[in-house]
Amino acid sequence: MNLLEQARRALEVGWNVIPVHPFKGPHTVMVETGHYTVNDEGRRVPAWRGFQQERVSPDLLREWFHPRRRVPGMAGVTGTVSRRVVIDLDGAAGWALLKAWGLVPSALSGGGSPHLYFPHPGWKVRTLASGSFKNPPFPGLDVRGDGGMIVLPPSVLANGRYQLLSEALLDPACLPEAVALWTGLTCPPPPELPELDPSKLRAGEDAPTLLREALNRASGARNNAGYWLARELKKAGYALEDARPVMMDYTDGVGQQDARGRHDPYTRRHALASLESAYRAPARPRLAHRSGTVTDPLDEARRVLPQLTLEERVQLARLIAATYARESEERAAGALRSLGLNPAAAREAAMQLQQGVSLPGTRRLILFLRRRR
Repeated sequence: MNLLEQARRALEVGWNVIPVHPFKGPHTVMVETGHYTVNDEGRRVPAWRGFQQERVSPDLLREWFHPRRRVPGMAGVTGTVSRRVVIDLDGAAGWALLKAWGLVPSALSGGGSPHLYFPHPGWKVRTLASGSFKNPPFPGLDVRGDGGMIVLPPSVLANGRYQLLSEALLDPACLPEAVALWTGLTCPPPPELPELDPSKLRAGEDAPTLLREALNRASGARNNAGYWLARELKKAGYALEDARPVMMDYTDGVGQQDARGRHDPYTRRHALASLESAYRAPARPRLAHRSGTVTDPLDEARRVLPQLTLEERVQLARLIAATYARESEERAAGALRSLGLNPAAAREAAMQLQQGVSLPGTRRLILFLRRRR
């Protein structure tokens, strides 16, 4: 079976396929079919990013992979368009992870690195390279999600022949919990809420302006926007009793349906819980060293992170989420991202706080970090 037939087969099973040159980049044959951009030197270079959304046609495959073209390999565009996510395990560190997980690779790269194929979960999965982190949580583990691509068997590139071992997609449940969370395969990322531009606020109009902004943010994230409003009222200097009427106005304005259109009222109890949580939230926690100097817990977490086991990383993520979610869900998610930990724990912590669940706080986080110095 020649490469054209292999590319057709890959397209049939779901992959969005593009041609690659011997060093894994998009092949120049794409320029001949009009898929190119012009670089700073005025040269036409292959462009493949349009195929992150657009499916490749069989006719285009025939143009790219006709035997006369002598294209050496093909790559699959990962993410929603192919309904696939790939974990690429590189080098000795990658093989060590695979052995610890007890899994069999879906494919092997030309250099012998294992690839694991998973179904796309339906939400955005980030493409991540462990080498881009100062202290990667899982050295040797790269994620090819939305916006990524992976060379497919039976390509023969400069690093060797790629081998397919199994077409079956793996269940994310086979991964350790910490890995599944960090890769984004088992939990969607929390919604991002942009910061308010302070220049929009004018003296005497803080509350109405904040209320309008919160209502604008509420679509699909009523709890988050409600907590944001409560936090901003506190920052603006409103006393708790003065902030309550503003939160009631927010409750009346957000409607009775959730992001999926289901009847799920956002009640005054929800609003007041957010308000009280925001007003109870401490200032950004600080951690005292034994030497007497003071540092941020996140700085201490960065120092101890490389020596933590997978289970300890999961525990750390939950403690950080619980500590910083008292300020806001987005603050907790940002703290987790800064450490290379999956931000999904922030959503869980924020929901538990909204429900009145008692979570560990700064003291537990500090104790955890001190014990691992």
